[in-house]
Amino acid sequence: MITPIRIDNFPVEQIKARTLIDNTGGSAVGATNLLVQNSTSFASGDHVLVGKLGAQNCEEVVLAANPGSISSITVPALQFAHSEFEDVVAIKYDKIKIYTAPNTNGYIPAPGSFTLYQTLVITPDQLYTDYVDPSGSAATWYCWTYLNSTTNAETNFNQNERVVLGADANEYCTIDDVRGQAGLENNVWITDGMIAIERAKAQAEIDARLYTMYTVPFATPVPYFVQDIATRLTAGRILVKDYGTSSTGSSKDGDAILKDARNDLVDIDDRELVLLDADHQPMVNESAAGVSSWPNNSTQVYTDSPGTGNGGQYDNQVAIQPGYDYGHIVQMNTRF
Repeated sequence: MITPIRIDNFPVEQIKARTLIDNTGGSAVGATNLLVQNSTSFASGDHVLVGKLGAQNCEEVVLAANPGSISSITVPALQFAHSEFEDVVAIKYDKIKIYTAPNTNGYIPAPGSFTLYQTLVITPDQLYTDYVDPSGSAATWYCWTYLNSTTNAETNFNQNERVVLGADANEYCTIDDVRGQAGLENNVWITDGMIAIERAKAQAEIDARLYTMYTVPFATPVPYFVQDIATRLTAGRILVKDYGTSSTGSSKDGDAILKDARNDLVDIDDRELVLLDADHQPMVNESAAGVSSWPNNSTQVYTDSPGTGNGGQYDNQVAIQPGYDYGHIVQMNTRF
């Protein structure tokens, strides 16, 4: 089982200073002097990103000296050209440290239980760092901090915002998805472990409803609509369990969220909606249990004379012949 972790590269606490390129022609490849609007907060040793954060040509330079004036910054030779008014951002941290701790009771472990697992470099042209632990599972908690490799300054362990339980890779939705749907992002009393239990129940409900025409459990990438239904089912279960049904009409109306998700499941089961794969092709499994296909040449039809099958009114005609309309009643002379 694998565990993916998506980490924000540039949270608010990451930004030390920000300015813009202030040069009509921008800055060319190889430039070592950046004309900027205000360099007051920049200093020697700063990790500076030039270009829109997360964009393709955003690049990192480390300042070797303090700015010589309020309107310029001396940098190592630029690898890319940058236009006027592009961002110039000093970040506090250039690396991410991932820590792990065993899951003993479903609750987030104390900070002292975590040990260093991996150190990652922040990539300037990506808004997020996606890390996958190939051996991860729900037996492991993950947390991360930000590190300045020059000064060794590191952020504090943040127990409420940067801790996740493993094994979301094989789930239909993430814990964060559910918290967002339910409005529980800052609720520390409803733990990730509690949400994971209700998520398992929601996924079992989806599989039980759809197994007759889809191969379940759904494999990655899970269809977006299934992710959405799983998120709503889980959020609804959590809200009903925690707030009851007395919150009808409020933002905590779990019963309404459940009904909405279950109505979508019924529509899929009734084939009013069909799930599509990543190539936008129908995912219906014709070999699954239950009714597996539309009428075809094995469907019994009504005729007014024997065919090549059993010779009766309901004739399993194999070879297509004139007068046979498979799946419909044809040549019917008798009125009912």
